[in-house]
Amino acid sequence: MNDIQIRYANDSDVPYLIQNDSLVTEEIIKKKISDRQVIVCMKGETHLGCMRFGFGWDMFPFLNFIIVEKDVRKKGIGRELMAFWEQEMKAKGHKLVMTSTDVDEEAQHFYRKLGYRDSGGILFPQELFPGSVMELVLIRILK
Repeated sequence: MNDIQIRYANDSDVPYLIQNDSLVTEEIIKKKISDRQVIVCMKGETHLGCMRFGFGWDMFPFLNFIIVEKDVRKKGIGRELMAFWEQEMKAKGHKLVMTSTDVDEEAQHFYRKLGYRDSGGILFPQELFPGSVMELVLIRILK
């Protein structure tokens, strides 16, 4: 998609992030922005998507969340967000990135198309997370 900009989020992105990333609190979003762990994709003043990451075991970049607006899905935005993130992580000296998705979600196919490979799974206790399914962990070696 032409004329898009991918950049680290700033305070002006907070309302969009709060609206679209309900998995974390506003406080966490603001801390992640401060830590440069949120990336947004823009076309002009319009948000097209975002991603949030952290670090597994404090050393492996781990993508926690990615979303692309419904009206621009299947146009390469997700792929461009991932490429930006991976390039940034490689530039910071990381050799491996990780993510995860429920085994019953379509996202696993997206990640595999990008070169991610299955690396295991986590099954959370049903008594704490009723109805949860296995979380598939995927990794990609950065070249």
